[in-house]
Amino acid sequence: MNTRRLAIAVPSLAAGGAERAASALAGHLARRGHRVVLITLSAARDDFYALDPLVSRVALAQLAPSANRWRALFANRARIAALRAALRSSECEALLSFTVSMNVLASFAARPLGVPCVLSERVDLRAHPLRAPWRTLGRHAYRRAALVSANSRAVSAWLRAWVGHERVCWIPNLVEVPATFGPPDVALPSGPFVLALGRLEAQKGHADLVRAFAALERVPEWSLVLVGEGSLRAELERLGSALGLGARLRLPGRSRNPWALLERAELFAQPSHYEGFPNALLEAMALGKACVATDTGTGACELLANDESGWLVPAHDARALQLALVQALAEPERRARLGAGARATARDYAPELVVPRWEAAVERVLARPRISG
Repeated sequence: MNTRRLAIAVPSLAAGGAERAASALAGHLARRGHRVVLITLSAARDDFYALDPLVSRVALAQLAPSANRWRALFANRARIAALRAALRSSECEALLSFTVSMNVLASFAARPLGVPCVLSERVDLRAHPLRAPWRTLGRHAYRRAALVSANSRAVSAWLRAWVGHERVCWIPNLVEVPATFGPPDVALPSGPFVLALGRLEAQKGHADLVRAFAALERVPEWSLVLVGEGSLRAELERLGSALGLGARLRLPGRSRNPWALLERAELFAQPSHYEGFPNALLEAMALGKACVATDTGTGACELLANDESGWLVPAHDARALQLALVQALAEPERRARLGAGARATARDYAPELVVPRWEAAVERVLARPRISG
């Protein structure tokens, strides 16, 4: 294995799937002997995820919102210049970039330096709303990239047609169960509970889950815990109150220790309307938890096999979600069996299997002739 000088770029290390994936990958690559610098547009004070001490950190503090299009244009020019300076200082051989907006800026920053890019798409762009400039620029950047990666097989296949070339690869997210979890950092119910982890936004489908849970009969001892923050908090609280859930619906905010919450949950739920690759679902599976998830065409359907490692139901279908919850809550033996199947599946996403795929991607782009200017 060649050791390389690598840069990883991500907009921030705030709470989110791409941010978690980038920080985890940086640590694993550094521990395998690579010299890794992680670059964010945000300031370090905004970090939610901690980095491995072996990873160098460059926080550009260039993520302030712009008042209008013209200010956004000048702000992005400044971001590209700052990124280029950071890449030049890092003396990196290759750049790994995460999320479409960062991928656009990173490709503009890296090209004059002759630094090859692996641009990583983390969501299903067929469903994810992007403003026209970013969608157009993203397609342009992906077409010119040395390599584009996606964490979903389905998105990888779609990207090949969208960008018009075969320089697309599938690299899934990795999962590594910590040796110890420590105590939960949010309040949890004393009885059994269904757990969902994710931003409280429409994409995540929490309202469907609340409605499905509220429709369950004869399970007064069970609670529903939605861990995360977002713009729909107040709406979800009102919905739970209107449906009579009261204290059985908990929204404790963000957690820095989701493993401790997953360990205590009886069931994990992923009710998303669309996904790239759900980290939280994979983590629940790695702990042997039975999972109920929606089939969005990517993500969960690539992880869960119905009645082998979990319950897979149609997205946007609160009734189907309710029926799966009825089975899951009523049948502890089945939960245990499906949880064991989930744990076995999660072993395919261990770091020792996934990180070499990133290393192979780096070697692939370094083998191509460099283009600058």
